[in-house]
Amino acid sequence: PMYSALKKDGVPLYKLAREGKNVERKPRCVNIESIEINNIDAHKLTMTVCCSKGTYIRTLVEDIGKELGCYAHVAELRRISVGDFGKTIPMHTIEELESSREKFSLSDARVLLPIESAFLDYPKYQMKYGLLQALEQGASLKYPTHISSEYMRIYDTNGVFRGLGARNLQGIVDFSQFCM
Repeated sequence: PMYSALKKDGVPLYKLAREGKNVERKPRCVNIESIEINNIDAHKLTMTVCCSKGTYIRTLVEDIGKELGCYAHVAELRRISVGDFGKTIPMHTIEELESSREKFSLSDARVLLPIESAFLDYPKYQMKYGLLQALEQGASLKYPTHISSEYMRIYDTNGVFRGLGARNLQGIVDFSQFCM
């Protein structure tokens, strides 16, 4: 959609949209695993969509409206799961946390997860202290050849998560954008 963070010539589409500009956008290939109709009344449809990353639900709703020969828009959008979060890893709303203060504390491991839990899809790489210190101070280090992923989770020798590393175009670890 025009109101998105996708970029055209380095400019976010939402900025162009706010200027009244409409640029051609390439269609994306996404996977819609399921669409479940939860409720229908005279002017409102509530549905649950299970889809791949990169899916713009607002665009999906507009496309459904076009197929039905009418206009359609999103009145409320709520993400109920992302990857394993919401499926095997529980998610809580702010309201649930506030109403359960006596049941949970924010230090409770069932509520507040360590930051690296968001990056479990990336390979783990343990780095010796001297190399880690050099990397944190801006040194260029070769990206490990045995890691094919674009990103890696970097840990110190004590197993403490230190941040994400990214492979740059020269095959060097770029740590500057991700340092924890």
